[in-house]
Amino acid sequence: MKFARTVDRGQYRPTGESSATARLAAMVAYDGTELEGWQTQPSGRTVQDIVEARLSGILGAQIYIAGSGRTDAGVHARGQVFHFDLPKGGHGRVVLEDAKPEVAAAALQRALHGLPENTGLPLSVRILSVWPAPPDFHARDHCIGKRYVYSVCEGVGSPFSARHRWALGRDKQLDIGRMSEAAALLVGEHDFSSFGVLQPGDTRTVVKRMRSLEVRRWEETAAAAAPLEGEGTLVTITAECDRFLMNMMRIIAGTLVEVGLGRLSVADVATLLEAKGRKALARHGGPRVYKAPPRGLCLERCFYAPEGSAPEEGGGDPWMGAIAAHAMPRVDSTAAAAAPAPAESNMGCSQCVADAADAAKAIQRCA
Repeated sequence: MKFARTVDRGQYRPTGESSATARLAAMVAYDGTELEGWQTQPSGRTVQDIVEARLSGILGAQIYIAGSGRTDAGVHARGQVFHFDLPKGGHGRVVLEDAKPEVAAAALQRALHGLPENTGLPLSVRILSVWPAPPDFHARDHCIGKRYVYSVCEGVGSPFSARHRWALGRDKQLDIGRMSEAAALLVGEHDFSSFGVLQPGDTRTVVKRMRSLEVRRWEETAAAAAPLEGEGTLVTITAECDRFLMNMMRIIAGTLVEVGLGRLSVADVATLLEAKGRKALARHGGPRVYKAPPRGLCLERCFYAPEGSAPEEGGGDPWMGAIAAHAMPRVDSTAAAAAPAPAESNMGCSQCVADAADAAKAIQRCA
């Protein structure tokens, strides 16, 4: 049975009381190199299209999913979260009719988490976990922050990492001190208009709270194999923010790299931030931002409020503790062995700076 893909369907609409029995949440990881981003497109080569088609086939009804946010074409994810509603009146052969949400979630996880030849998903997309969610849970609206990692290679790179790192070229070396100094200016609550793309009609605030922004060079080789000649050293830019504007992480990463290469100064970044927009600066020959290519960017984690948090940190809803517990990227055994377990980071508390262990795992995840 095939289900039509609806491209122009506007804002996500839940199935509703009359046609839904339960809401489930899930986490997906994907290599975005050959995909056209998260959001549905006419080609059908997006994460949303692929996952919706597979869920619809398994459940025997048209399924729509809603993600925590969009990612651009070519951008990767280790921990994208989405939710969907089970249809009423039968769920196909994998999930029995009137199955409890816990049973339905477990059955779908068994069907979707595994080898591509068994799951029906392409090599580039993997469902990591599925779990029951409250009826009013929304993957985007209840998300209180995200962590992105941008990976840069100071050299010509390697064919084994080219899909996931931005190689700067032969003999290129970044000034990490200057990059860190510029990054520090962006930490805190600011108008990030200069570092994002504003779409017509978007009424959401341009003021975001950057919890942490860290630049680090990794002298040691993350991979077990010896590096190729001229491959270069890995540099990561890790950001945690309550919300990101469109292209914001790519623009911040690209601009910091320009600082590291000496093409922009730390003062230029301060000027861009204070300008609260790029048009006036461009007219007067001011500094310009640079948007990094998508291949180096990975959505590392979505944050949800833990149980008992303050209202401004996520509403204090008791069920959010369960969501927060699931909304953690799973780490394979080789990556876990390569780095110690990180201290838990929480977008709703003051201890939000990613520690070295977290960053080490980010390298393993995005390498």
